[in-house]
Amino acid sequence: MKPSFHSDFLRFNIALIFLSLDFSSGKLVILLNEGDNTWGEHFETGLDGFSEERIDRRRIFYTNETHGWPEVCQQISNGVTAVVDFTYADYDEKIPKQFFLDKEIPYFKVIVPTNVLIQGSDAMLQSKRASNGFLIFHSANDLDRGIHVILGNTLIRYAFLNANTMSGLIREKFDYRIPSAVVLFGIQEDFTNFISSKIEIVRDKNEWVFMYNKFARGVSTLNITFPYIQASFDAESCCRLQNSPASQESQITCPECKEEPTNEFSRKLGHIFMDALSSLDFKSKSTDVSCTSTSGGKGKPDFRTQLISALKEKAQSIFEIMDDYKITSTAEVSFTQINPSGPNDVVGQFSIPKGFIKDERFAFRPRPAFFRIGIVDFPPWTFKEDGKWKGYCIDLAEGIAKQMNFTYDLVESNGFGRRNNITGRWDGLTGDLIHGKVDIAVAAYIMTSEREEFIDFVSPYYEQSGLIITMKKPDANNSLFKFMTVLRTEVWLSIAGATISTGLMLWFLDKFSPYSAQNNPHKYKTFRKFTLKESFWFALTSFTPQGGGEPPKAFSGRTLVAAYWIFVVLMLATFTANLAAFLTVERMQSPIRNLEHLAAQSSVKYSVAKNSTALNFFKNMAHAEETLYQMWRNLTLSAPSSAKEYIVWEYPIREMYIHIYSVIKKSDPVENYTQGLERAMNDQYFAFIHDAAQTRYNVYRNCTLTLIGEAFAEAPYAIAVAQGNPLQDNLSMAILQLQTARFFEQLSGTYWTSNCPTLGEGESDGISLESLGGVFIATIIGLGIAFISLAIEVFTTARNRRKAKIEADNMIKPNFVGPLDFYGASKKSEAFRRGNFLPEVIN
Repeated sequence: MKPSFHSDFLRFNIALIFLSLDFSSGKLVILLNEGDNTWGEHFETGLDGFSEERIDRRRIFYTNETHGWPEVCQQISNGVTAVVDFTYADYDEKIPKQFFLDKEIPYFKVIVPTNVLIQGSDAMLQSKRASNGFLIFHSANDLDRGIHVILGNTLIRYAFLNANTMSGLIREKFDYRIPSAVVLFGIQEDFTNFISSKIEIVRDKNEWVFMYNKFARGVSTLNITFPYIQASFDAESCCRLQNSPASQESQITCPECKEEPTNEFSRKLGHIFMDALSSLDFKSKSTDVSCTSTSGGKGKPDFRTQLISALKEKAQSIFEIMDDYKITSTAEVSFTQINPSGPNDVVGQFSIPKGFIKDERFAFRPRPAFFRIGIVDFPPWTFKEDGKWKGYCIDLAEGIAKQMNFTYDLVESNGFGRRNNITGRWDGLTGDLIHGKVDIAVAAYIMTSEREEFIDFVSPYYEQSGLIITMKKPDANNSLFKFMTVLRTEVWLSIAGATISTGLMLWFLDKFSPYSAQNNPHKYKTFRKFTLKESFWFALTSFTPQGGGEPPKAFSGRTLVAAYWIFVVLMLATFTANLAAFLTVERMQSPIRNLEHLAAQSSVKYSVAKNSTALNFFKNMAHAEETLYQMWRNLTLSAPSSAKEYIVWEYPIREMYIHIYSVIKKSDPVENYTQGLERAMNDQYFAFIHDAAQTRYNVYRNCTLTLIGEAFAEAPYAIAVAQGNPLQDNLSMAILQLQTARFFEQLSGTYWTSNCPTLGEGESDGISLESLGGVFIATIIGLGIAFISLAIEVFTTARNRRKAKIEADNMIKPNFVGPLDFYGASKKSEAFRRGNFLPEVIN
């Protein structure tokens, strides 16, 4: 059955009616960064709040012309009503902003609260005149957004770090830089974990700012003992976004404020955006746009103007619609200084329209300058005792800090630093200065031309140190009867035999010579009789300066005495000379006198520590001697035969350092300074060459060592900074002030005072009692013998007298008749008669 004409006409009319109807709902393109999809979802949630209206929406992750833009072009080619851009920041390139403006498509750049929080913290720090800082985030997406928000819009140099993936780098950054401020972005849990895991770097040496990515419900406290700053949106801003104002008691009545500020902001923005679109005929305002054709469709300018006006009307002072097509929140970021030991202080507020406004009553805390001081474990300059750094350089750093009013941290470096010949990089303390790990180097730092090419030295604080030789102090063979060892035993026995023989011969000659005094008593009124005892006494006393006394009278006796006196003089001279030589040798501290003597002998071995200044010195000096020798050799070989000035018998320059360096290389340098000292203390025939100041410090405390000769290769010690560091002049002035106050003299007296009572005793000192004590002992023994002899003599005499008295009393005595006894009894007493030995007369 064929269709009737009327039915076909009806179908055609119905088709025309449907074609005339516009079923378009419009299209909204939402540009997002990867990781910000949640913001897009909340924005669409706000759009869906108007159930009676519906607009198509397309979320696109946009990065640049390569990533994201082709998809944008594909979507807008089928029509677009408006574009909402949530991406990082304004783009200098022509797309997307300038492209849509040229096409007269409504385009809006959204400044989310996350951007406002970051920009506000930066503005607050700029008002504080911070110079550098660390921005630490807890996600890669937040880190990327922070970089794009900050770069190009600040005067502060930031290091952008991720707390979750850059934990080691954060510690390294704190080692190498001293930021004016440290800014953390996150929530309370993030901050608590960061502080507990890195408590050693959370110190009151920087301004710490915590940006809360949550609506603040009052003040959130952290486990920090010093003041810090909290940056956050207050809960009242959240209530405004939810149309739920706070109560009069400032207690939050909108418990739904658990989302991030940007999520709440995006939801409310979507609601207002849909409300503005609904007030317009947006369904017919969709435009097909071509990205390749310049003659493609354009939007309606009136619609863009109407949409902007509608948005401003619907914003209700919650959003700010700016003239450059930017949309931002009017919510302010509040900055509060949390004082753990007192009331908190309001720092100020920040908003995009107004910028940062500091509270008039608030003043940033004045902070002294903070520096990292590099040190090297090198006693007595720097050493650890009971877990604390001590030493000359530690006291010096403290003195400089007081002069310049700054605080500091001590950073230990691994040695003073050596330059890699291949890469040219420095390690140790020099490398730390160059790379910025330390600001000031306070150590036993020798000023060298090689180091001065890379760092700057300040005025020397220790003028001359150099190198010195140390050895074990020789074991002194002190003996109280040292004078007895001057002559050997057989010599002493020979002297005793000669003395006894002379005494005997003298007695014999004087007794039997017809010309002796005792055989001719009538010739001499007084004379000395040489008995055997007197002869021995004469022989002994002839060894004294007083002499033996009166000599014999006979010619034979005098001849013997003359020969004996010649023997005595020669023996005394020999004894005196040998005694002086023995005592001199005993006082000599070492068989080595100086470096030249050390190089010229072979019995004493010597060495230095590896990678030490001493090794470099001998290496450089040996190279210099070798270079001079080659120059002399080339000069003499190329000289004409008639050049008489080059005719010499030997090379005019001593090759001492070449010899010393070759000996050191053969003997293998010790590993370190401690091992060198131990070897010197254990080996009497080993000499250790090292830094003079450090060696002298240990010798003063170790009485078994001694210093040999004077210091050589002297060089000053100085403080160093990186090249161009403005601290150089201030440090020089501080050192000059300390010198005026005699600060360095006091330090030297503290660390270089000898604890050894015998240190310094040498050839120029007097003879000790230990060497001549035997002489005094012999004298004391002689005195003892004299007193014993006296006692014996007194006892013997007393005994003889008693014996004589007893014999006298027992003797029969005659009675003598006194003058009166003829006439009667004598009147004299018995005692008188006995006392005058008057004999009694027997009647």
